[in-house]
Amino acid sequence: MLLFMAAPSVSQLELQKIRGFNVLTKSPVPFKINNQKWYTAKVSVRGNRCQCFLGDGKTEVKVLDVNDASYARGAVVLRTMRSQYRFKDIKVVAADGRTLWEGPPRIDPTLELERKRVHAERIAKLQKTLLEHKWYYSDNLYPPGGPCNFFSDGTFHTWRWKYWVIGPRAISVHYDKNRQDVETGIIYTFNEDLTQFGGEFTDPNNRIHKIKGKRQ
Repeated sequence: MLLFMAAPSVSQLELQKIRGFNVLTKSPVPFKINNQKWYTAKVSVRGNRCQCFLGDGKTEVKVLDVNDASYARGAVVLRTMRSQYRFKDIKVVAADGRTLWEGPPRIDPTLELERKRVHAERIAKLQKTLLEHKWYYSDNLYPPGGPCNFFSDGTFHTWRWKYWVIGPRAISVHYDKNRQDVETGIIYTFNEDLTQFGGEFTDPNNRIHKIKGKRQ
């Protein structure tokens, strides 16, 4: 599988060649992904040439251009991992210009109801995990860090910063207590076991904070 992916934690884009769970090759390029902003991603595969583009609505930049003859055919897949993304305006076009697919995939209503049920259960599990455990919170600019609790009123830490559970493995955070808009919060993501979380943000003084949390 060829995977064109954004890795916000290290501010880069990557084209990975994967077999099973093993990364065979990786072609990273520096690129900063900003939260709460739409990007247009395009992947062009013609013969053994794979080109990856990323645009911000105004300009489009070719960020990767590689040759790989491993895959003569395949399918298009969109996915997220340890992050929260939205997709829209999906389109798959053949080499001759024919539109092969447009829009989101059609989902069986029964399967969609089950997906929503499982999604809600996983969100509730994260909320319960946050409240029932003590955490260790650290910021690379303010070492070494210290104990941290999450509270049922939607605040955490001794500073009572605001947080929202926005997904099965993600929270949105505001350090400014005057901000109450979940959509513009800083996103921290959790591992599958819900024992660690992490993320980063740039403060008004252009300092990069790398945040880590660990369940005690």
